[in-house]
Amino acid sequence: MTRNTVRRVLLSSAALLAVAACEDPVGTDQLSALRVQGTVTATDATPIVDMQVGLAWESVFSGTGQKLTRTDAEGRYAVTVQDVFCVPGAFVIVGVLPAGYRLATSDEEPVGVECTEEIQTFDILLEPLSD
Repeated sequence: MTRNTVRRVLLSSAALLAVAACEDPVGTDQLSALRVQGTVTATDATPIVDMQVGLAWESVFSGTGQKLTRTDAEGRYAVTVQDVFCVPGAFVIVGVLPAGYRLATSDEEPVGVECTEEIQTFDILLEPLSD
């Protein structure tokens, strides 16, 4: 299992981030499934419930798309994309920020997903906006 910390996956409460560079099909892998999971929490460890989060992609072989889910009562999410051609750099974690929150980091880079059939974990940390 791969564990990562999501740095900059979300832009605003109104916009879904779907930034993924379309790379050359060098190293394209046919995967039976691409799986990601994680937890969305606030800086005080409170789970963020019912937040949309998932995968977005753009590549020559897989086309453009997204698969989203919502976090559960404990802030957990899991997304699986079946039978996919995976191109390095084509898949990123995406989401919609809930009102009143922002990412707890200022990193501007999208979080890339590796081309592997192992479950990859991406945890997202949010902080409340100050009044």
